[in-house]
Order: sequence, then structure tokens, then C-alpha cells
Amino acid sequence: MSPAVIETINRETLITPAQVSSDGRIQVPAVYKKEDIQQIVRPRRDTWFETICPNLLTEDFVASRQRALSVRGTYRGDATGLMDNQARRAIRKFQLGGGFDSGNLTVASARSLGLVAVPRKSE
Repeated sequence: MSPAVIETINRETLITPAQVSSDGRIQVPAVYKKEDIQQIVRPRRDTWFETICPNLLTEDFVASRQRALSVRGTYRGDATGLMDNQARRAIRKFQLGGGFDSGNLTVASARSLGLVAVPRKSE
């Protein structure tokens, strides 16, 4: 889920117009009310994506993922098989190239890394 972007707008609303004499002089100045209004610039978005089942995230799989990300230049560490912050940052960086901002590996990204089988096209 990505949060909504809210902008605060400062505006003045005319309450009472100025009273002007026949010769153009202001007798009573206009009265304005200042108010701050919050406006949603971009609504909250829910993003759904398919991920690898947690029971398949073994140390061997995570180490393979770390090696695959290392080859692509997004992971700079040893293939420990541990899902740490450095591994999540590497996943996020890799997926940002496809316009997806998450530290959770999607099935589509796992396929592009060669970590899961690509389904065959039915003939």
C-alpha cells in the first residue's frame, strides 16, 4: 500500500467586500478569512502482487537470490542465505527498474532472475 499524498493549501476567502466612496476612496477595508485546506493530490493505492510462498524461502533459495542479484550489480555481499536489510534493499533496487517499489520479491522478478520456472505457453 502506498500512502495518499496530501497538500495543504492556504487561501483567503472574502467575507465582506470593501466599502468605497463615490470618489474611489476606501471607507471600510474588505474583510477576509484565512483558512488552510488539505487536499488529496494522489489517493492511496493498494498494490497486489504475487510473491514466493514463505515455505519455499529456504536458505538455499535466499542464497541463490543473493547470487543472482549480485551478478546484476544490486547486491554487494556474501551469499549468506539470510534475508537481511541489505538483501531487501537489493531486491527493491532490482525491482525499481521495472517500476515496482518493494523489498518483497515478486514472482515476476524471481522469474527474471531465473529463480523460478517460467510457465510454458499452451499451444
